[in-house]
Amino acid sequence: MFNTLRTRLCSILCCLLSVSPCLSKAETRIWTDVNGRTLEALLLKQSSESVTLRRSQDQQVFEIPLSNLSAADRRFLELNQASRKQAAHSQSASSFPSEGLKWEAKIDAPNDIKIEVLSEDNRESHYQYQSKHFRFTSNTKLSRKVVREFAEIFEATYRLVQQSPLNWEVRIPKDRFEAAFYHDEASYLAAGGLPGSAGVYIPYKQTMLVRLDALSTKKTSSSLTLDDGPQGTLIHEITHQVQHHCLRYLPTWLAEGYAEYVEVIPFDRGKFRLDRIELRSGRSRPDYMDAPSQLLEQSRSDWNARFELDPMGVTRQYRSAHLLTYYFMHLDGDGDGRRLWTYLRALESGQSNPTAILLDGRTPEQLNEDLLDAFKREDLELEIY
Repeated sequence: MFNTLRTRLCSILCCLLSVSPCLSKAETRIWTDVNGRTLEALLLKQSSESVTLRRSQDQQVFEIPLSNLSAADRRFLELNQASRKQAAHSQSASSFPSEGLKWEAKIDAPNDIKIEVLSEDNRESHYQYQSKHFRFTSNTKLSRKVVREFAEIFEATYRLVQQSPLNWEVRIPKDRFEAAFYHDEASYLAAGGLPGSAGVYIPYKQTMLVRLDALSTKKTSSSLTLDDGPQGTLIHEITHQVQHHCLRYLPTWLAEGYAEYVEVIPFDRGKFRLDRIELRSGRSRPDYMDAPSQLLEQSRSDWNARFELDPMGVTRQYRSAHLLTYYFMHLDGDGDGRRLWTYLRALESGQSNPTAILLDGRTPEQLNEDLLDAFKREDLELEIY
């Protein structure tokens, strides 16, 4: 049945693309199929699988599979969709929602994840696969099962960031996000990975690097498989990748704090459980936190310098950024996220001194008191370091 339907759609496309154009270029577009045949038609609707076009010659409407269109047409559709999403984003970001920010209790990966095998070259040890929003390149063969499991993690993280009520601006570079997998530390480091890490996002390459042997994976006789286990580091870096466009203006505390926030959300079988976030770190009480005023003004260079100057304090630095992000998202003021939402809009527009929005007339000392009181109500005892 599937093949019959596909044949019918292909026949429709061939029929459509045999027609010569006749209407105004301002109202229609010239479409081209994979064989180079053209058609003048108006775009009515597009989805992840097809487009609906109205033929210029006789106004007949047809649905065409994306796979039958040229690469240029598919790129046009991608940009068109991104433009509409950007317009919707700008409109939704113009004013704070009257009911406050609404957070979903659960975010699922798409239940129809499809994996396409692009290449599996055993001689060159080059393997490439892709899902809807990500392309995966590996130097070791991956089973279909493990590719799908990785895609589930990547696609679910993409969806979580995209659907956040904070209105993060998510843009897909080219046609997909890129991720490169390496089977051992040596090949991972040679590609630009960081020593001791399981994954890293390289902004200037817009590529995610993943070290497979540092994740919950195991080698079988023919391929690699993914064990059940926490994949927090992977999720942290995917968050950076999906937020790539935002990284140019986000302060370090928020970029890292939000990635930490996403990393600790319980994730099981393709589902983020935002209703099960655990604030306590598992350490003995009290928990320690860097001064919020220090974090708010910390530059990326100062953040990175701590890795050398105070290696023992790096964990607390990430934990502090996470707590500050959580506070402004869920606990500040009336708990509606208004100050953080307004702060993000100011960052996007390049407004000067946006930190004043978060303080909102409070001194750093008053902010400390508000934060400590808020977390105490959440049964988390903190001390500002």
